[in-house]
Amino acid sequence: LKPCTITLNIEIPAPFEPKVGEKYWFIADYVSSGYSDTQEGTGINSSIGKWRTEAEIKQVVAALRGALKNG
Repeated sequence: LKPCTITLNIEIPAPFEPKVGEKYWFIADYVSSGYSDTQEGTGINSSIGKWRTEAEIKQVVAALRGALKNG
């Protein structure tokens, strides 16, 4: 059996490591927008990445959705 795979070749803004109390945006598959925000140290842990602004996370979500849709 040949595995079903897709190759993603996308450019997205680089994630960052926020300091405690710093606001960040993250991928959240449980909301329709695909992203949400919180502050570092609140107990929410995003292992995929954390971005500084809503504009950056919008780019990330749009790139991933486009790559998966067209992949």
